[in-house]
Amino acid sequence: MASLLFGWLILDQLLSSGQVIGGLIVVSGIVLLTWRRATPSASQPSSPSSKKVLHHARERTDP
Repeated sequence: MASLLFGWLILDQLLSSGQVIGGLIVVSGIVLLTWRRATPSASQPSSPSSKKVLHHARERTDP
């Protein structure tokens, strides 16, 4: 995507419609995946099990 943009800006190359559509697909896919990862879903637990392990490790004392 960056090479298309820099080629257009610096080298004055023309972009074909396929290149523009492909770039839009890539960018929209990245935005969609980032947005889905940022929003918590109802199926995910509110506290991960690693917190329980860390809490248990803090309570344990070695002789």
